[in-house]
Amino acid sequence: MQKSPHLLAGTEIYRPPCTELQQIRLLTILPGSGGEELRCHRGTASRHHDLRPSYATISYAGGDRNCPSQQFCCEHDERLVWIDAVCINQNDVSERGAQVSSMGSIYMNGAKNLVFWSNDEEDVAETAISTWNRTYRDAERLIEDLSSEYQKKLRAGYVPVDWKLDVILTEQDMAVLEALCGLPCFRRLWVGQEAAFAFQSTCYWGSMRFPLPIALLVGAVVSHTRFAQRHTPLLLEYGSYRAARMRTLEGFMWREPRSQGLYWERFTEYLEGFSASEPRDRVYAAVQLYLQWNHMLQVPSLLVSDDGKSVSEAYRDATRFILGHGGQGGMTQLGRTLHRSSQDLAVERNGFTSWTIAFDRTFDVEFDPVPFGGALNASYEKNSAHADVHPEILNDPDPDLVIIKALLIDTVTTTTEFFAWTDANDHAQVKRVLKTLQSWAKRATIAEMLTAHMYEGYKFHFNDSSERLESDHLFRRYVFTLDRMPPRSWELHDGSTRKERHAAEFGLSFGRLASNRRFLLTRDRKIGCGPKLMQEGDVVFVAKGANEAWILRPFKEKDYWRFVGEAYVHYPMHVEIFDQEEIMVI
Repeated sequence: MQKSPHLLAGTEIYRPPCTELQQIRLLTILPGSGGEELRCHRGTASRHHDLRPSYATISYAGGDRNCPSQQFCCEHDERLVWIDAVCINQNDVSERGAQVSSMGSIYMNGAKNLVFWSNDEEDVAETAISTWNRTYRDAERLIEDLSSEYQKKLRAGYVPVDWKLDVILTEQDMAVLEALCGLPCFRRLWVGQEAAFAFQSTCYWGSMRFPLPIALLVGAVVSHTRFAQRHTPLLLEYGSYRAARMRTLEGFMWREPRSQGLYWERFTEYLEGFSASEPRDRVYAAVQLYLQWNHMLQVPSLLVSDDGKSVSEAYRDATRFILGHGGQGGMTQLGRTLHRSSQDLAVERNGFTSWTIAFDRTFDVEFDPVPFGGALNASYEKNSAHADVHPEILNDPDPDLVIIKALLIDTVTTTTEFFAWTDANDHAQVKRVLKTLQSWAKRATIAEMLTAHMYEGYKFHFNDSSERLESDHLFRRYVFTLDRMPPRSWELHDGSTRKERHAAEFGLSFGRLASNRRFLLTRDRKIGCGPKLMQEGDVVFVAKGANEAWILRPFKEKDYWRFVGEAYVHYPMHVEIFDQEEIMVI
């Protein structure tokens, strides 16, 4: 049989590809039926525009790895494909790193992407696809009735939290969709990148096939259906969240106008919640998205895929890149560092530093602490060019140290017990903490502090201080007078009173703020909230240009500090504080 003329066949199992020609290996699957033994040969081809052949990329996310190739075998024609497990020499560290850096281009240049989900051992694919198609038609019909601006947001992957899809799903529908969200394709990290770069993705689930955009739209909106509003299983909740992220990625590279640049850490946030067998991929999977969006030709040196780096070194360098390039709108991103044990703060010999962002942290869409929303100083908040303001970081020969200009605000003198997310509705613990807070500050100050993290786009926020105080009063009435917690927000119904709603929403605000944190009192009688590992003697710093305070712990000498976590301290975060002499924090 005549072989494809564009393949440069070689005798070695893995001949090194030519970098000047931007070569990749491709696999030619010879004609045959699914029941026959697979026959194929491998060669190389250039990615140069005038030399590039038409090939398909193969993405697999579960099931028997022998099955995808057999399913993609054509009866009468050869099929030219790229699949990472075969076309990359997995034993060559340098080649693997170079190919990982080129995967975005490989998927973008492919004619189509074939996504193998699983073998459908439970025989639910046909029923699931029927449910998807029906839900998809209903969602598309409702989207057509919305304003053009709303349509644009939905088609770009943005699903507002208050949007309700006027579709009723049965318990059987929910079970089918839960099975869908439990598939590996909705958990695997690299699938998100593949969804972004591939021009046309077709999914294979057992003997069924269907376009990927249908599954992503249904997955993204399913938690907004009338049935799901009160009965969404946790697996479906997480799967729906990841589907929405994949839908955003699937649409933004090809359709959404790119009027402005995005910082690299924005793309790491898009990929949060997905699983990765290699923790360093948490850094490297986002690099290609960052480069393509911003039309960059070269990978920044700190983000180069390097298997020679340890995981901690890869995270350290990525964190240094974020700090050195201003981060989101010029704001530091160390708030994403959530230490979960005292061992996290230990000074180890492997290069791990306490200020390193934990890109592989456990992600929980409901119970991770939300960011603090206050600006740290008035000049930053009022400056129209504040997006260009970022902390001044000085280079140090030791890569495990970061030197930054900062101001010491105060010292922590005492803290409350910390809340795990499961404790946020623990009446006895909430009662103890509220009594402690009452001994520290006035009610109005406490109410402001407990709602400091509420942001403008949140589905519930207070219109003025009197409404905030009223809600605080209603919340405390349940806790102290009725001796129980108020109803939770998802337990509310059409007949719930205004007072019940305000008490429930204030309780939600309290729970979200307290989750995995402690409340604090400083030497100057300021109250606030900080990380759960915070303790007496820790200090509150703020870096110039930052939008959050930091809790640091002194060690060795007074000029050395470990980063414990971000914090909110009432009052300093709402006034100008940089009227004192700055000091250098290492």
